[in-house]
Amino acid sequence: LWLKMTYPREFRDLPMTWIDALRPPRGVEQPHDHQFITLDDVRKLTTLKIDDDDLALRRDQAAAAMLFLSGMRAGAFGTLPIEAVDLSNRTIKQWPSLNVHTKKGKSATTYLLDIPELLTVVEHWDAFIRTQLPATAMWYTPVVHRWGQQSLSAEAPGANRNITIAKRLRLLFKTAGLPYQSPHKFRHGHAVYAL
Repeated sequence: LWLKMTYPREFRDLPMTWIDALRPPRGVEQPHDHQFITLDDVRKLTTLKIDDDDLALRRDQAAAAMLFLSGMRAGAFGTLPIEAVDLSNRTIKQWPSLNVHTKKGKSATTYLLDIPELLTVVEHWDAFIRTQLPATAMWYTPVVHRWGQQSLSAEAPGANRNITIAKRLRLLFKTAGLPYQSPHKFRHGHAVYAL
């Protein structure tokens, strides 16, 4: 009876289950600081002196530069084929039609930031892998260890590629003496630098 007298006619016939499901608004969410990697930290990672024979760490340095320059998600980066990278135009084809795993299957052509020292790191790795692998191989290619030697593999990446990238970046940060930051922090750093 109270409901019928208090509310306008259009609300009087609402089922009680709907009314019972109403909840008060949540408290006001406090703003929090977004963490991101800085250009200085990426420079430290990419200028770290490593042995030329250590293909895995060379790849990881190029990955740090590419993640910062592109702002790509780790899932897309880990499945990015060589043919999707066009450094002469500073573009990346994040296209599911090229088997790039993007969020919600969206297709986009994105652009690299113009940071010459990081572009140089990316260009050196890109030139090296293009002489070793087919265009369909991964840009962040698997590295095979046999009898103390490392070689690149054209095999498809495993299902847990994001975890592998994070583990390898953790090792790179440790080698550089820096606190670890996840691959997503490179995405945040890209956006902050671009702004």
